[in-house]
Amino acid sequence: MVLVSIGAKDVEVAGKNVSDSAPFGQTIFYFPSRVVVSKENYFYTVLSLLAEIGGYVGLLLGVSLFHLAAGLSQIIERQIRKFEGRQDDT
Repeated sequence: MVLVSIGAKDVEVAGKNVSDSAPFGQTIFYFPSRVVVSKENYFYTVLSLLAEIGGYVGLLLGVSLFHLAAGLSQIIERQIRKFEGRQDDT
């Protein structure tokens, strides 16, 4: 809270009474008497962050290897069918 007074009467500054004709204003700052202390904590420790990242990388890598294996399996099956079809023609 800030209180601003311009041309105040009977103001005491540094132990001296200031008269009405003093050419200055006065600003008074009021601060609350209590202090709020807050504490911040990290959401992740370094170890848990690395574990989380490693888990996702492992999951995505596993899915991609699964799809790679499924794709290779389809290619091999097509090649086998082609090879069997050629042998039946002869």
